[in-house]
Amino acid sequence: MKSIQQFLQEIDIRKSYRRRAEMYVVDGDSIWVGVKDNDKVLKNSYTIPGGGVDDGETPINGAIRETLEEVAIRVKNIKDITLRPPFRLDFDDPGDSRWKGTEIYSFTAEFDKVDKRLWGKGGPDGKFKPKKVKIKMLIDHFSKKRYPEFYPGKWREVRNKYVVKILKTLI
Repeated sequence: MKSIQQFLQEIDIRKSYRRRAEMYVVDGDSIWVGVKDNDKVLKNSYTIPGGGVDDGETPINGAIRETLEEVAIRVKNIKDITLRPPFRLDFDDPGDSRWKGTEIYSFTAEFDKVDKRLWGKGGPDGKFKPKKVKIKMLIDHFSKKRYPEFYPGKWREVRNKYVVKILKTLI
């Protein structure tokens, strides 16, 4: 049986936003993204490297870690381009009811090098294959509703508009 303190902590967590950090890795007129080309539903869909910020981790360190995990890329000259206050998205159909939504911290960085120990494996988590794509093509990609980017419902549509807004600042 849960204690009153455990119950109150769970209620408090459900009212908060999950911090998400993402990295726009710039390489000339292109961005490094993750692609899941072996999935029938998500084939040829791109994702910006990023994910949840762990407890005790700063958003910038979370973005660096997620970029290495997802696309096996090391970065340099990182700049914080997070909107102030950070952009928030409420979940319209949360799969994880602990969170009210997500708060997005965005960074740009220059491509430094591939971690050759991880290259071709889709990063340590094995989810994505890294791919360099022209920024203008990504703007077109994320502007079309047929490309889901991996997120469900209205959340996806708002998220993709946010990605397009960020990408347009990088041209």
